[in-house]
Amino acid sequence: MDKMHSLLKRQLKKIFGSADNVPENFQGIIGVINEAYFNFDEDRLMLERSIEISSQELVDANTQMRSIFQALPDMFLRIDADGKILECRIPTNQTFSHIKTNELVGKSIYKSFGPLAARRLEWAIRRAVKNKAVELAEYSVQNQTEQFREARVVWLGNDQLVVIVRDITERKLAEDRLLESRRTLQTLMSNLPGM
Repeated sequence: MDKMHSLLKRQLKKIFGSADNVPENFQGIIGVINEAYFNFDEDRLMLERSIEISSQELVDANTQMRSIFQALPDMFLRIDADGKILECRIPTNQTFSHIKTNELVGKSIYKSFGPLAARRLEWAIRRAVKNKAVELAEYSVQNQTEQFREARVVWLGNDQLVVIVRDITERKLAEDRLLESRRTLQTLMSNLPGM
């Protein structure tokens, strides 16, 4: 045998006093065991390297995702299927400045938002859990002025969801102005002679 694995050498020494004292009729099986030990070591090293690479890829992907989440102006809540807030990220913009992370984590999403928001969120959460899909809920909040929010509820699996809350006040106000312009135009058109 060219080279003997150190573990096999220790085992043979324990049993036979020395690897040189192994009976001749055991040499074939000892050779197979020796080869298996070396193959196992190679496989283990390859697996460890693969795990190391995969772990680094996960760390890199996680870092990238956190950077993306930090750049977005939206509020992110991770909740369980009962609506308990497990984790949240609140941007430092003026839209959500009145909300504090420590006031939300561990509490019910339904009790952390106003009654209208709670009803709409509950509906969207139940639908997201049932359909395992993305559901939307729009609601308004009254701070110094009326503001509008859109909540996207995303099923993650394992009885968890993500709720992405976005300020849509500008869009809603633009839609209202457009609707009012249409009404005004329709009124003008209906008052034209011959119409």
